[in-house]
Amino acid sequence: MSKAIFETRFFIHFFSSPDPKEHRQLLELMRKYDRRLVSAITIFEIYKISLEREGKETAETRISRIKREFGLVSVDDAIAVLGAQLKHAVKVQRGQDMPMADSLIAATSVFNKAVCVTDSPHIDNMSQVKRRWIK
Repeated sequence: MSKAIFETRFFIHFFSSPDPKEHRQLLELMRKYDRRLVSAITIFEIYKISLEREGKETAETRISRIKREFGLVSVDDAIAVLGAQLKHAVKVQRGQDMPMADSLIAATSVFNKAVCVTDSPHIDNMSQVKRRWIK
């Protein structure tokens, strides 16, 4: 069974891209996975961005759609610790600071043995994470 965690940037592109070709490619990528997961961190980020840009109704509609089509993964203590370890490894190995949200989403991907669907350059810095994107 194929499994993927869809990171915040996937949804930003999915909900905001004016390019029908890109939207179609994102849908095709999404459909490749039997189990589609989303981190609670991504729910926070998409709600916040949508609320700021388009308002509460759009934010509620988007989150409702995501929760219908994706399995929600909470951040528990195991994911929190793994996220801190991944963030630290990037700092030590590459001298780069990684945002906490990206560290936790990456940890969710590793913990669940799932591909991470994103175009985030921060997640590219993590050799432990298998990343996929449309381009």
